[in-house]
Amino acid sequence: MVGLAVHGSATNDIPRRRAPLFVAFSVGAIVTPWVLIGGIALALALPITWRVAGRRFDPFEPIVLFVLAYGTMFVARPATMLVNHEFVFWDLDTRPELSRALLIALVGAVGFVAAYETAVGSALAARLPTPGPVDTRRATGLALGIAALGLVALLVFLPLSEPGTSLKVLLGGRSDELGALLDDTSTYLWYGSLLLAPAALTLVALAIRDRNLWIGAAGGVVLALALARVVPIGGRIVLLPLLGGLFVLVYVMRDRRPRVVLLAGLAAVALLGSFFSLHFRDPNDPSTLRTAVDDLRKRPQVVLDPVLRGPDGEMVLALSGALTVIPDPLGYRWGGATVGNLAIRPIPRELWSEKPRPPGETVVATVWPELYPSLDPAFSPLLVLYWDFGAAGVLLGMALFGIAARLLYEWFLLHRRRLGAQLLFASGIWFVVIGARNDPVDTIVFGVFLLAPIAAIVALARQPAPLRTDLRPETATGSTRTAREPRLATRTQDRL
Repeated sequence: MVGLAVHGSATNDIPRRRAPLFVAFSVGAIVTPWVLIGGIALALALPITWRVAGRRFDPFEPIVLFVLAYGTMFVARPATMLVNHEFVFWDLDTRPELSRALLIALVGAVGFVAAYETAVGSALAARLPTPGPVDTRRATGLALGIAALGLVALLVFLPLSEPGTSLKVLLGGRSDELGALLDDTSTYLWYGSLLLAPAALTLVALAIRDRNLWIGAAGGVVLALALARVVPIGGRIVLLPLLGGLFVLVYVMRDRRPRVVLLAGLAAVALLGSFFSLHFRDPNDPSTLRTAVDDLRKRPQVVLDPVLRGPDGEMVLALSGALTVIPDPLGYRWGGATVGNLAIRPIPRELWSEKPRPPGETVVATVWPELYPSLDPAFSPLLVLYWDFGAAGVLLGMALFGIAARLLYEWFLLHRRRLGAQLLFASGIWFVVIGARNDPVDTIVFGVFLLAPIAAIVALARQPAPLRTDLRPETATGSTRTAREPRLATRTQDRL
């Protein structure tokens, strides 16, 4: 049986102050991983079943993306591991802590789903401000300004004295040259170049709404620059709110949803894209396009390898490895892994040379010292939540995550005719996937550069809303068309 002991200690050897925690999580040591995987699968399947049975299934509802992402990480991947007996992660046997990792994942799934299904998110959404009409001229100027900031950050980051070298660094994937630049330059510049993505999404949305070819051309240029920044290094976290955001935006602007056949086809394309990007983002990888295609032709199931055997689904392995040193010998952080990390993250290391390492780096340096700092696995938010407050931290943290996801969806439904709500939802929904995969502070950092600029544009480009409006989509000027018998725009109207 996998995971027959927790920390390899008997109950009598556990200090009294940790006895309740040990009792709670010793359950994971005597329950087979298959039972825990089944429990996670059940917790994730229930909300989808309710929606399908009630004929209210929405593929753009955050719970759907969470189920797909979390199920891949903590159901499909560990099941594949058990079937294929693949438990080694970077030379570390993860079996001793696999059951505890799955039990933590079960607590997280229950916390998210239970909180998502409560009325808390809906109540909070009704209290949030209504997005006003977006003025085309102001929004276009702001988006172009943000794109310019992103381009300047990228140009300052690259070695412009040698244009050929700059192009090689930009398009060369995760090369040694890029690593050297990241070591020698502030990461704020590298992250700042991500501003191209929200600027492109905003310009494309304005072009679609206003049917303006000039704005569309500007959006196409900015989109091309954003893709040149992201695609060569395989930055799929940025591609989700960028390309995924464009896909969602096209449908929500028409108040429609894609068919299941189209979604299945896009899922297949996404798997292919993930498969090829992992082959080519590392210039030291001997794989070529021909070898990748040959591999795919001989074994079609290899397209699932990034998820079932590769880094896209490594969270349960990484978490199991981290649990070999948490809580002993690293101890609990009591808020330091989440709130503390968030407080000190913005301080540049150039100003604070002794700045503490992020939680993930600390774990890697302790568990895999020979691979530090090159190894950067995705631990999921479960690591820092458990590291701070144990099972209670996981339950509370994932519950807050669920409430936030429901709040976003309900707020969008209230104002789904507003371009501002459409933009924020189209990009923000993908942060459910990002948040399920990453450290919460890392998710917030990405949100600052990918989502906050859109919120700023929507707020600063807002026009005073006319009193007599209906719920028809905004016009090119940003105002709404008046009905023959206009009524006061109220929150009740927005719900219709």
